Amino acid sequence: MAKAQSTTIGESDTKQRNNDERDQMSQATSNADERFVKEASKDGMKEVMMGNEGRSKASSMRVKNFSEMIVRDHTKANEELKSIAAKNKMTMPDKDDMDKHSMSDKTGSSYDKEFMDMMVSDHKKAIDLFQNQSKNGNNPELKAFATRTLPILQMHLDSAMTIQESLR
Repeated sequence: MAKAQSTTIGESDTKQRNNDERDQMSQATSNADERFVKEASKDGMKEVMMGNEGRSKASSMRVKNFSEMIVRDHTKANEELKSIAAKNKMTMPDKDDMDKHSMSDKTGSSYDKEFMDMMVSDHKKAIDLFQNQSKNGNNPELKAFATRTLPILQMHLDSAMTIQESLR
């Protein structure tokens, strides 16, 4: 009888450890999802802010048109991400948490070049972030959002690189 009881206790301990490990993995993945929401949101708000600045400050019509597209697409993505985050009770950063970038001292073609350099760099980072979430995210809605958004980010990067090259 004592042997049967010790086996049951041993099995119970093993099950509890397995459950604890699953809970820790789930919590870690959930934290990764929250980090994605915060980073993607901050980056998206920055893109909208910079796109608005680009619409008014750019000298090149191509840069102005690119800025319009950035504002439109990132505003839409930000709204979708905000909705998913709210549904999943995740905290969104506010504008005060955003990395502030301004190129107010730049004008004309130097503004256009620096703006497009930043857009290329930012979109490369965003693609890495969204690819990681698409492959490794735990939350199915966030994974689907990342997967749906990746082609748009890639198109932005391709356009930014083309414009960047034309400004050299």
